[in-house]
Amino acid sequence: TGLFNKSREDFDKYWTDIGVFVKYGCMREEKFYDKVKDILLARNVDGGMSALKDLGEKVYYTNDEKKQVAYIEMSRSKGHTVVVMDHELDTNFMSFMEYKNNKMKFVRVDSEVDGEEGPQERKETVEKIFRDASGNSSLDVQVRTLGESALAAVLTETEESRRMQEMQKLYMKQLGGKSDMDLASLFPVKQILVVNSDSSLVSRLSAMSEIPGMEEKTQKLAKHIYDLARLSHGSLDPAGMNEFLKRSTDLILELAEN
Repeated sequence: TGLFNKSREDFDKYWTDIGVFVKYGCMREEKFYDKVKDILLARNVDGGMSALKDLGEKVYYTNDEKKQVAYIEMSRSKGHTVVVMDHELDTNFMSFMEYKNNKMKFVRVDSEVDGEEGPQERKETVEKIFRDASGNSSLDVQVRTLGESALAAVLTETEESRRMQEMQKLYMKQLGGKSDMDLASLFPVKQILVVNSDSSLVSRLSAMSEIPGMEEKTQKLAKHIYDLARLSHGSLDPAGMNEFLKRSTDLILELAEN
């Protein structure tokens, strides 16, 4: 604590080596936590260190900087500091910190996006287009204003159910892969497709859907936008990737012919 207060730069350097032990100590011994709770750090995506106490009630984090890069940039564009929580201990540590601090909430960058509800005029039309394109009639589609520079659509996952599944994976690993629990079925991860009403591509797609004879092209484009959202989220499976690549080639050929 003295080093943190007197030589913060040195303390930040040491944290890379001692951080995991401090976190473990906090969860093991309440008196220890009380002594160090104000000097707990997290590395942010810019390479610096941030004190958890200075990040506010909602702490935005990533556990995979490369995979979640699109979401990180969206979060940063809104002025949020994004910290890295990628150690296998961090899922339990975040839950512990939320338990100790009622108002603190850790939010992974792909679990929610900032933005107001989009225009109502074509809301139902856009929702139906993307449900049909996804092949999932129960897909939760939200139309929100994410900014002109943001992606046309992104997928989000609820923090609570996803974290429960991550905890299950950790416990399964500790048990050698043997367990009667199936938290995946008890706490299914709910995905939400957030469509960006500020995107010129979405505006064109919406207008295209009202032109007779453009139904097939509308669905093809909507499917491509949906797959781009899955690709940036990391949830596009091999079969979907193969279809996406073939469709990309078709779209490039169409563009070249025009």
